[in-house]
Amino acid sequence: MVLYNCGQDAIIVTSWTDFNPGRRFYSCPTMNPNCGRFIGWVDPPMCSRAVQLFQGF
Repeated sequence: MVLYNCGQDAIIVTSWTDFNPGRRFYSCPTMNPNCGRFIGWVDPPMCSRAVQLFQGF
C-alpha cells in the first residue's frame, strides 16, 4: 500500500506521454492539486525500442 500526501491510498494510472508511454505510476486518487499527481513509478524504465513501439500506436 502506498499512501499519498493527503492520506489516501494511491492508485496506479498509466502514462501516455512521449517520454514514458505505457509506464504505470502511483497517483493521488482525488487528483488534489495540493498533492501533486505523480508519486513514483510502478514499472522500471523501458528500453528505447519499447518506447518507439508504444509511440507508433
